[in-house]
Amino acid sequence: MSLPRLGGLALVLIMGSLDASAQMSKSVGWSSDYWYRGISLSAGQPVFQGTLNYDFRDGWYAGASGSSARNAKGAGVAQAVLFGGVSKRLDAATSLDLGAHVTSLVDAPSLAFTEIYAGVIRQSYSLRLYYSPRYLGEKKQTTYIDFNTAYSLSSSWYLMLHLGWLEAMSVERTHFSNRYDARLGMGAYVGFWNYQLSFNKVRSSEPLTVDAANRWVLNVSYSF
Repeated sequence: MSLPRLGGLALVLIMGSLDASAQMSKSVGWSSDYWYRGISLSAGQPVFQGTLNYDFRDGWYAGASGSSARNAKGAGVAQAVLFGGVSKRLDAATSLDLGAHVTSLVDAPSLAFTEIYAGVIRQSYSLRLYYSPRYLGEKKQTTYIDFNTAYSLSSSWYLMLHLGWLEAMSVERTHFSNRYDARLGMGAYVGFWNYQLSFNKVRSSEPLTVDAANRWVLNVSYSF
């Protein structure tokens, strides 16, 4: 059985094990651009997004998210993500995070891919390493290093920083562009609303064939 099918099966089993001890959180949002690891998955157009997450008392979690997006021809499509994992405390301020997610586009099954990840979460920052055997339908194994941090300015306002590096592990790297992406911005909580304005930047080893211009992105989400 392939890793994508194993990943999907594992996530379905986690979702099927929900019980009264699970805490559910939901959010819906709007973004001026679906910026993902240095490229736009919405051709620079606004998107609507939603997430459903379950947290269990023993550290396990599972959920699903959906977003509108656009394919290479600019047509509107839907993206779905299933995710699950476990977070275990190493000490009072540090947790180990292990998990996987399966991502697919409704009208492009060939672009479905699975990633597994391991990382450390400590207070205001997180660091994770992702591995995919077939990233976004490419016949390439990839790794992605993901770093995120936030700095509180007040009870409502905060600064945020994201740094990422995507690299192909295959010997044959033709037609695949290794790249780094960065995001620096400011956010504010107003009740159950979260507003974020960030500048997103990308640099690649080869010219990208998708929309990857550096740009400002506005995100608005509501949690309930």
